[in-house]
Amino acid sequence: MKLLSKHTIMTSQINMPNTIPQEISNAYFRSHHISFQPIQGGLTNKSYLVTDSNTKQYLLQQLHQLFNPVTIEDFLVISLYLTKKGWKIQKQIPTIDGQYYQFDHQGKIWRLATYIKADEYLETKWSEITYIKIGALLADLHVDLGELTYIPRYQIPHFHDTRYYVQRLILLKAKLPTTALQNFANQLLTTYDLLPPFPKIKKQLIHGDPRTNNILFRNTKPFTYIDFDTIMHGSRWIDIGDLLRSISGDISQTSLQFSLRNIRAITQGYYNNSKVSKTYDSFTKTAIIAMQHIAIELSIRFITDIVDDSYFAWDNKRFNSRAHNNQVRAETQWEIYQESLRV
Repeated sequence: MKLLSKHTIMTSQINMPNTIPQEISNAYFRSHHISFQPIQGGLTNKSYLVTDSNTKQYLLQQLHQLFNPVTIEDFLVISLYLTKKGWKIQKQIPTIDGQYYQFDHQGKIWRLATYIKADEYLETKWSEITYIKIGALLADLHVDLGELTYIPRYQIPHFHDTRYYVQRLILLKAKLPTTALQNFANQLLTTYDLLPPFPKIKKQLIHGDPRTNNILFRNTKPFTYIDFDTIMHGSRWIDIGDLLRSISGDISQTSLQFSLRNIRAITQGYYNNSKVSKTYDSFTKTAIIAMQHIAIELSIRFITDIVDDSYFAWDNKRFNSRAHNNQVRAETQWEIYQESLRV
């Protein structure tokens, strides 16, 4: 993860950064000197690296409005289980009063967790071996999650429910601001109708958002996953397709970086550690179909959010509006889909 500017404060003072409410700092920390350092990369939650007067570090997050306390309760179950399985997983830290979350004066939910030290996340060209290990890590996660029968009590409404997003776009496409965007919407809807279906596979717990910026690395070796708010009961192919889609664009999902070598490395790593298909070739073929589904789904979601304006954060330093940012993201997902047809 890339760290931005640093703000050092005392919890007993009122000169805190306006993004960190005083009551949140008071809920977790007594009279320490605390520094807050924004962490870039997520499209939903706002994250901060916190360092206390003893140089101990934590991860403080303001959850997106979609989430609620049950999200945190689900993670407590998942994290305990994965820790017992040998995974290095963040642990939720209670407030001074013993609660695992805290509301601020605006009703927004905050939480504190342990901070796992790892390499700074950089958009760089990893080796083929690294991509193989990324695929293997997801396979290992799926194997372990597949042994847990817990059903999350909370899930983002309609998360990865592509048919729902299709219906939303059908309803909203006439409100898109330009004819070109409306034509693009029609193209996405037609393409979705022509996609081959996912193969049937037993549903299990999956991560839900297995992009590489939700993976921690040490010496370029991936070793664990973070951000389990999206965990859900669903098909492994959702995670596999999303991972392949994510590496085919940059971290902001605003420019194409498609690589057949990287895709084949990830599918090889996954197949080696979890053979969900009889042959590697059949697995790769299905993985590409899964990637196409997720790319089209996200393109539909991004273009719909131009009208809805309700989900994704946006980069106001690079784009003049959330709508512009979402349009570029939607177009990038479409480019990923088109490149995948050449595999």
